[in-house]
Amino acid sequence: MINPYFLKIRLFTLKGGCELTNTDTMGSVSEQEYIFYSLGEDFDHGARMEFIHKKAKLGEGGFGSVFLADDDITKDEVAIKVLNFSSSSNSHMITKEIEALGQLRHRGIVKLHDYFPLPKKQQLIVVMEYLKGKELNDLWRAQPHRQFRESHVYALMMQMLNAVQYCHTRKVIHRDLKF
Repeated sequence: MINPYFLKIRLFTLKGGCELTNTDTMGSVSEQEYIFYSLGEDFDHGARMEFIHKKAKLGEGGFGSVFLADDDITKDEVAIKVLNFSSSSNSHMITKEIEALGQLRHRGIVKLHDYFPLPKKQQLIVVMEYLKGKELNDLWRAQPHRQFRESHVYALMMQMLNAVQYCHTRKVIHRDLKF
């Protein structure tokens, strides 16, 4: 029988479900950060999904789907990617790419709010800034004769190249640029 006076309470940060250890001080946790706790169990990343409410499907790709959602914790409208993986090597590669994105802070790069695994479903959930608007391809299709003015192309390319240069200065290479 477990003595209720000696329960081990474990604390976890919201982002990534990292456990706070005995040597961590609460000063390392920002004022806006939420803390989850357990009574000795490992962190259940599925608990984070209770705060995310899907509203609409935005798209689908080779690895999974993207949804528009409300995040009750951040109070933001967000985009969530539900990535499906069948092997640990796929999940490891995807996690490394997401961690690299999490280090980037640039106005031309979508902000990563959170990510966490759902091992039972073999999924990785990525919570990102929701960018309203259309894709570049939609903008191009709307142009007369599907042609941009040279000044418009210059402005668009400078924005994209500025973001790519920022990535390169931080030793991050984008492997899947699409225009």
